[in-house]
Amino acid sequence: MAEAAVAATDARGWLHLAHARWAAGERQGARDAAAEAVDLDPDNAELVLTLAHFDLNIGDLVRAGEGFRAALALDPGLAGAWSGTAEVAFLAGAVETAIEAARRAAALAPGGGRQALRLGQFLIAGGGDPVEAEAALRAAFAAGEGGAHPHLTLAEALLRQDRRAEALAEAALAHEADPENAGIRQRHAEFHIACGGDVALAERELRALVEAGDASIGAYAGLGDALWRLGRNAEAIQALEATIAAFPESGFPHERLGHLLIAMGGDPVRAQAAFRAAILFPGAPEHLYIGLSEALKRQDRAGDAYQVLQEASALFPLSHASPWTLGLLILEVDDGVLAEAEACFRQVMARHPGHGDAHLGMAEVYRRSNRIKDAVASFRAGVALNATPGLLRVIRFRLYGVME
Repeated sequence: MAEAAVAATDARGWLHLAHARWAAGERQGARDAAAEAVDLDPDNAELVLTLAHFDLNIGDLVRAGEGFRAALALDPGLAGAWSGTAEVAFLAGAVETAIEAARRAAALAPGGGRQALRLGQFLIAGGGDPVEAEAALRAAFAAGEGGAHPHLTLAEALLRQDRRAEALAEAALAHEADPENAGIRQRHAEFHIACGGDVALAERELRALVEAGDASIGAYAGLGDALWRLGRNAEAIQALEATIAAFPESGFPHERLGHLLIAMGGDPVRAQAAFRAAILFPGAPEHLYIGLSEALKRQDRAGDAYQVLQEASALFPLSHASPWTLGLLILEVDDGVLAEAEACFRQVMARHPGHGDAHLGMAEVYRRSNRIKDAVASFRAGVALNATPGLLRVIRFRLYGVME
């Protein structure tokens, strides 16, 4: 290695040394050699890009980001620099930036399997368009990319399009590609549950993972879900209680227990306790408050449910879910004040203008107030906004007496 260092008198020599050091496990030394190469030829975009990749691979996101930007300043058409920018952004939590950079990389490298694969993966991770993600992943497969994890990502893209049979088939391909991988086995089982596949197979697979030790929280909770879907409610509750015991620092198993008890029509007091336990953990999501309100309502404690939903509406000012649920609750109780329900539905419309169901809620408020003309107008607005079919049928029946 010392001889190589002496021989490194130009940029290419330093670059050669950098790769040799990396191969020998000298990560920081490799980075330093690449920096020497860039110092000798600072306008060489490929060298700048290589240094940025060394920084990325040793975990220095700040210098890596600077390097990729410098490479792009020298050559905006460098697909590898856009790919690196996407990786840095994703690792920094800027998923939308990562997706846009990955799109640029894929466009600049048509037929590039790695670029297409990462675009598809970023889209799924960021909740992007599953159709675009599917197209990118299929392009990656056509370019020679493969493996268990890409098949799982495609399965997720298909599931988000409600193409469940195809999603399950992709999950099976992932399992075939790496059948001993615990994470792949878990996701394969979860796809069987989500896609209406062989739930008994999923239960056996998840139970094996749990009994083998060191299973993830998802495997524990998934076992409870599988047991519930098999109609084994008592065992499902026991599985989630075991999850709580195994992962005492997480609110997730409390949340799953609460939702499971509600779904199976179980003990609402126990469900209430589970939701309250989950809410105590930092970053409790809105749906926990909605679940808690449902548990309280099932105990005929509408007033307490009302207070919980009011709190949630204030805690999540950009969401429409809590005011929507609160509006429905007000309509359900005997002494509900129509003006309050109307205010809730108007709040939903303000937070989410395309929420057709809110217009149906307004139609019900107007109907009960004998403002039939306004009720019909609100009903038609809900229809135009593609409101939920089941709710449409109910409101249509109440307005016209015709149940379809």
